[in-house]
Amino acid sequence: MFLKRYGLPIAGALHGFIRQRDAVDLSRDNITMVWKEPALKFLVKNAEEPAFLRGIRDDRERRARFFDHLFAEQAVPMLHRLAQITGIREHTLWGTLSYSIAYWKKHWLQSGGISSEERLRVEDDFNELYGCAGGSRFPGKEANPLTRDFRAVDNPWEESDPVLVRSDCCLYYCLPGKKEGHCYTCPKISDDNRLNKYALTHGYSMAGGK
Repeated sequence: MFLKRYGLPIAGALHGFIRQRDAVDLSRDNITMVWKEPALKFLVKNAEEPAFLRGIRDDRERRARFFDHLFAEQAVPMLHRLAQITGIREHTLWGTLSYSIAYWKKHWLQSGGISSEERLRVEDDFNELYGCAGGSRFPGKEANPLTRDFRAVDNPWEESDPVLVRSDCCLYYCLPGKKEGHCYTCPKISDDNRLNKYALTHGYSMAGGK
């Protein structure tokens, strides 16, 4: 699904900036889409620091400008256009993107080797991202479309890694040939079914263990 793939460079750009303060320009003229079996890939042509950040020294000002670039200038118009083309509600599309960002935030904070100082910076950056209302960062939106409630389901195989449930169905099951039905992260299925699907996907047995 195009939007799931599009969420990867957005999440990757966030990771680079939040963890290393490296910024990348995701403007359409700096991105190439290529098909590499079995999926669509987004490649950055020029990974140098974006021109719009040059000369800005204050870290908070750089952060605000970069977040505006990712969302006001890239994600907002992209999801609006996708909604027009596909007929899928923008709210549903934002649910997919917001889940991708929340998923990677969870894993960044759980990754080994992250210092307490880095953890505080990650949390502070996400507070800035999630705390911003509509307005200039999300033009045309009354509220921040990234702020969703994601329910966590206990994971009997990995207790420190609960299964995060999406706020909206990603519609992956609608693709041709997807006989397995809904994803294990889908809000439309029961938790028993969710854990069955999770076990099948990750190679666990329902009795526990691999």
